[in-house]
Amino acid sequence: MNISLQVLFFLALLILLAKAAGGLAARMGLPAVLGELLAGVVLGATLIVAFSRRITATLRPQGSPALTTRGAAAAQFFVAFYIGYFGAGAGILMMALLALLGMTHIHRINAYKTVQAAACNGVAILAFISRGVIYWKHAGVMVAGALLGGYFGAHYAQKMRQEHGGWIVIAIGLGMSVYFFWKTGVR
Repeated sequence: MNISLQVLFFLALLILLAKAAGGLAARMGLPAVLGELLAGVVLGATLIVAFSRRITATLRPQGSPALTTRGAAAAQFFVAFYIGYFGAGAGILMMALLALLGMTHIHRINAYKTVQAAACNGVAILAFISRGVIYWKHAGVMVAGALLGGYFGAHYAQKMRQEHGGWIVIAIGLGMSVYFFWKTGVR
């Protein structure tokens, strides 16, 4: 099987899982998109992060990344669209894409993810500003919290061993998945 087709297969598998989860949520009276986002995207991306080295080794045994640059660009386009539309859990999805590109250093992955998220969210912020829908009193508090959390989070994460950082990312992703499954009634 062609490597590009294999990459598309794994991305299609993630989408199919999300669609199945969305179908379950729709049957429970929730909007289908909620189930897709909560159950499929977060869990699928977490599993990709957890097994990215094995996936890459299987798809590209000679050591090159599982995703080509074009494949990653196409996938990032859909992630950016998703962030613009909803955004919950997009960080773990971006980390999964970077891991499939062959990145293994968790601090570097997190740095790239932060830049991508800032770019995607920056575009969304401009749209919100242009429409006048921002409550500036609330936004100021949120910006201050985000800046402090980002600064101190990065400071302490850099002191952590890489494998511990990776396990924390996976644990948070799995915890979010369990919570979202529970919240949507899938038990």
